[in-house]
Amino acid sequence: KLQTKIESLGVEVINPFDRGEQAIYDRKIRSGGISIDLNDQDCKDIVEMDLQRIDEAEGVVAYLPDQVPSIGTFMEIFYAGHVTHKPVISNAPLDRQARHPWVRYYSTVVRTEEELLEQFRV
Repeated sequence: KLQTKIESLGVEVINPFDRGEQAIYDRKIRSGGISIDLNDQDCKDIVEMDLQRIDEAEGVVAYLPDQVPSIGTFMEIFYAGHVTHKPVISNAPLDRQARHPWVRYYSTVVRTEEELLEQFRV
């Protein structure tokens, strides 16, 4: 698992999916990030917790493996890069994400897991 590899380099990882309430959200969100049963409070809780975790972090790793990644991931890249001015590394193996101007402007883009790990070895 990528998180374990990053941690083995001495980096503390704050994984936004490691939360007690994640099972509830997983039931309410279909694959592809389409919410089927989130109320306004659920949305507020998810967004505010994700932003809080970015605020607590020294930087952000964004994983963009799919043809159509989560809108939330792009929002987190923007928030971390533009609002908090924290470093962002985007692991974007596909050209669509890796070449996108917003991703490139607000993050260091790497294409492979090894390139990502190398960013922590510097």
